[in-house]
Amino acid sequence: MNDCKCKGKIVTNHKRCNVIMDAIIPDNTQNMLTTCKNGEITTEFVIEGVGTLISTMDDYLLNLKIADEIASDDNG
Repeated sequence: MNDCKCKGKIVTNHKRCNVIMDAIIPDNTQNMLTTCKNGEITTEFVIEGVGTLISTMDDYLLNLKIADEIASDDNG
């Protein structure tokens, strides 16, 4: 079971979609694809092993949260 390909997808809505996408894409691995359309950021994951998928998605969500907070900051 360690060699299985696991897939995941996260879709989030943002006012400054392109700004946030540009901030998080540099941290993507080769197994991730991020797109932005109509205010939605979609990131798809295809990763070997469920534990690795969970860890990668957790890291991604933290990066996304930080980018969203910075993009939403009235001072920035």
